[in-house]
Amino acid sequence: MKHEDAARFKGNIGKLYAITFCNGWIFAYVIERLFAVERGLSIIEMQWIFIIFSVTSVLLEIPCGLLADKWKKKYVLSLGLAICTLEFAMSLMAYSFPVFALTYVVTAVGCSLKSGTMESIWYETLQGMGRSDKYEAYLGRWKLLKFALSGAAGVLGGYMADRYGLAFNYWMSMFGLPAAAIIALTLYEPERSIQDGGKITSGAECSSRQNVQQLWKQCRYVLAGPLRPLLPVMLFGGIIGAVLYGQLHEISSLSFPQLGFQVSQFGYISLATMIVCALSGLAAAKLKERYSYPAIFVGLMASSIALLFLYSGAAHKWQIAYLIVCIFLMETVSPLTTGYIQRRADDRYRVTISSIDSVVTHALTAATGLLFGWSADRFGLFAGFGSMAWLLLASGSVLALHYLVQAMREASSR
Repeated sequence: MKHEDAARFKGNIGKLYAITFCNGWIFAYVIERLFAVERGLSIIEMQWIFIIFSVTSVLLEIPCGLLADKWKKKYVLSLGLAICTLEFAMSLMAYSFPVFALTYVVTAVGCSLKSGTMESIWYETLQGMGRSDKYEAYLGRWKLLKFALSGAAGVLGGYMADRYGLAFNYWMSMFGLPAAAIIALTLYEPERSIQDGGKITSGAECSSRQNVQQLWKQCRYVLAGPLRPLLPVMLFGGIIGAVLYGQLHEISSLSFPQLGFQVSQFGYISLATMIVCALSGLAAAKLKERYSYPAIFVGLMASSIALLFLYSGAAHKWQIAYLIVCIFLMETVSPLTTGYIQRRADDRYRVTISSIDSVVTHALTAATGLLFGWSADRFGLFAGFGSMAWLLLASGSVLALHYLVQAMREASSR
């Protein structure tokens, strides 16, 4: 039976890559911010939309994670991919702040359902094959494919937008996600029941009220027990993710015209960014083999801070390199923190813990969005990037102090 399960788990590898392939052809992301500006949004309104997205995600992440642990993960992933398709259809009808805000609420629902599910399926697939020790390496290859596709979509998207208009990219982005949702339904996932206080209960045996009570007990148990040792790494990954995904990936395209780039050139910047993002996954696996987590985290944080300060004073095209290298270093953090958390997560609560990790990131994204928006609105767009550098400097100092105290305690206990 174990051999048969291992063979069926192995079949998931190709399907996970196929889902990533179908999900990779999103041509709208490269011009997403310009599209919002064209439809009348200001930078501060964009930040409020990100905050709405983040707050919605914070409210939904843990329930969706609990749902994935209670229900089959592949069903939750498929549902999330299907709902995310609506983002592009609704964006085409958006000409005002309220409609954009509603679009991002729907997007947050889909993203919350997907959040942590792919990573958990990857880990459980490798665990079923007896190869969980290769998680970072497989995750690096997965990211390589994901970012390579995003880079190719970015180059094509830049040309599409320049030739046919920004809205054309949104029409062309609606085809891959439904196919990915269908493939997700074919993933192999063995039946699993959730154990709660020594009693094993399947979903079929519980009433709706009992299900809610069981999910609430499970959430309290995770927050009180398995989560606590993971909090420092979650907070570190959260602040990096908030700056990286909330600001550098989302807002940086607004700075390209100020450096002299044309819209048709945006795709090449996106391609360069995606290439370094793909390489970051491979770099993470190599770093893990040679250095300790504290040394890697502090080193990556310090280098990212320096590059962000440099980009906040950029005035020439070549200085886009500061941003691209900074993104590379910060992207390297993600597989390391994910691997750290997945290895220490209880199998029964794997997606729940991943969802709590995502909640931390979204909550910090809302806070950093307010800081960036205020700085950019008051002092200019590049001052917003400077404010992110100062925020990381403060966070990095706390992180370094935490590891210093931890090292001193370990030394004194010997």
